[in-house]
Amino acid sequence: MKRLLVALGIALGSVCAVRTADAEVTGSWLYDAAAKTISDGNWTLNVQVNDTPNKLLKVGTSAGSDAVENAYVAGEGILDLTKPVLTADGVQWFVAAIADGAFKQCSHVTDIRLGGPKLASIGGQAFYTCANVTNLELSAENMTTLSWSAFANLGTAGTSCVTVKRIFLPKITEVNYGPFANVAHQYEGNGTLSRGEDVYMPLLSTISGAAFQGQWTPTRVYSWKGPMRFPSAKTVAASFANLQGLDVLEVGRGDLKSVAEQAFNLVRGDSIILGCGTNRLDLAKQLFRYSD
Repeated sequence: MKRLLVALGIALGSVCAVRTADAEVTGSWLYDAAAKTISDGNWTLNVQVNDTPNKLLKVGTSAGSDAVENAYVAGEGILDLTKPVLTADGVQWFVAAIADGAFKQCSHVTDIRLGGPKLASIGGQAFYTCANVTNLELSAENMTTLSWSAFANLGTAGTSCVTVKRIFLPKITEVNYGPFANVAHQYEGNGTLSRGEDVYMPLLSTISGAAFQGQWTPTRVYSWKGPMRFPSAKTVAASFANLQGLDVLEVGRGDLKSVAEQAFNLVRGDSIILGCGTNRLDLAKQLFRYSD
């Protein structure tokens, strides 16, 4: 009876029927191939078939980043795309990609949880300016593509900071412009950030412009705290400017060859480790301009 209630709820467009039924018990998404949606009892999202033989889905439409919230149909609160996706007869599908602009400017999401064995790519501006986000966790062992401004401007609406529990991307070798720029944190009166993060990308060799850059005013800081580790980095653009209260930033372990002008402009923190080994590292003009 419980499975029948879920199926009827999706068919009739009713969120209430599924909110307390099968999705909460199993912790899964229900894939409706006819409607081209997935639902977990709270959220309903547009999806595309990415690969039929391997049962892979892309969250969002093909409208691109100009169509804001193109994945969104209904829902609010915690968005957990790490959960399995099942059809009504129990066949498992997988979220393999998130489309450009899928949740761009989505005010309904407050907590983003991404990962799983098949997640390979996150599109441009996928979560751009999700202003009410207070938590982010991204751990995807097989992701190879992280596109421009994917998570830029998270949490800019409220007074709370964004708690980044973990970012672990072991197969990413390069990122496009500004994927984590201006993630909002509240700067407390004692001069320290109120949350920490663990950012680890062991194979990232090219760190793009504004990748983790911050922004600050006298009352609000958009920054990262750390630790942040990129042991394979070889080329660094102006990636880390304006970070305030940084704990540890490790860039390279022997192969660092190029660091752009003002890469660490206005950085204030405890430890920046540049691992150039025996390479001749041409430190660009004003590399640590105004940094502590």
